[in-house]
Amino acid sequence: MARERDSRSDGFDDYVVKIRRCAAVVKGGRRFSFNALVVVGDKKGKVSWGYGKANEVPPAVEKR
Repeated sequence: MARERDSRSDGFDDYVVKIRRCAAVVKGGRRFSFNALVVVGDKKGKVSWGYGKANEVPPAVEKR
């Protein structure tokens, strides 16, 4: 799985560590949702992480 690195205008860099897919079995088949673990830092000692969940990958990453 490719890891994504993104540089933002506020000086912080985003790093997608892991994306997981979860399946819920419903009457019509399977409903998928995604979890994203993202680490954010400024490369000067400040680091944080976020965990987002959504029905698609891009919104899950943005929710961090």
